[in-house]
Amino acid sequence: MYNERLAFAILVKLNEEFPRKVHLDDLRQAQSDFSNIPEEEWLIAADALIKLGRAKAGVVRHGMSDVPGLIANIEITDEGRECLKRARHVLGGESGDIDDLLPVFAKRQFDKDFVALSAGARVSEPLSVLFADLDHFKTVNDSFDHFVGNDVLVETAKTLNAACDKKGRCYRWGGEEFAVLLPNYSLSEAGVLAERVREAVARTEFKSYPHHMTVSIGVATYPETSSSADDLLRDADKAMLAAKTAGRNRACLTKPSSDDNRLQ
Repeated sequence: MYNERLAFAILVKLNEEFPRKVHLDDLRQAQSDFSNIPEEEWLIAADALIKLGRAKAGVVRHGMSDVPGLIANIEITDEGRECLKRARHVLGGESGDIDDLLPVFAKRQFDKDFVALSAGARVSEPLSVLFADLDHFKTVNDSFDHFVGNDVLVETAKTLNAACDKKGRCYRWGGEEFAVLLPNYSLSEAGVLAERVREAVARTEFKSYPHHMTVSIGVATYPETSSSADDLLRDADKAMLAAKTAGRNRACLTKPSSDDNRLQ
């Protein structure tokens, strides 16, 4: 019987682990991570990849050996992006708009969440924001190509999610810049998490890019550093720019304010 959740799990794993050129042995190893899943489920997911990637019809009839090389096309079609968005929503059990390319929430979802969380912060809870920007990302696209650049962004997004460990929501702010919302996090707690993110990104290895990347991070917190919702975002952005100016590959915290801060 068709199991939508399992098929989606397979689809997402294939796409995220082997986004470009893959081999049969790699797929067999990936399959072992889903114990007790019949090959029919894999073929359903592979069929979805083939259709969404607009590959030749009927190729799936030979089974797993037909899958290598077909995965690369899924994210370049509107149908593929929509299916992956739905798949990640089903697997994550979280509502919200996923970015069109990366496994993090979209900027439009950040805007919605920030309004809701800043309203709660007015009442009782602190709210911290992290802005993180990949250092020298332009050189990746200039030296290689935009497909390699996309791979770097995808792996960075996965690293960001793992480093945050569900303690906050991760978003693509735009381009190579990310944001994290941390409700009920003090400035010092957010600073610890920012450093964890920085270290994790510096260790990340990429499938198609032979170098490591670094990230500059800015941190701000209501009510410790910022007196309004707008100030909170501006302060986090200024702190990120300060990290860039100071040499990159670092996290900068906004200085605590002595004012009686209130979100507006």
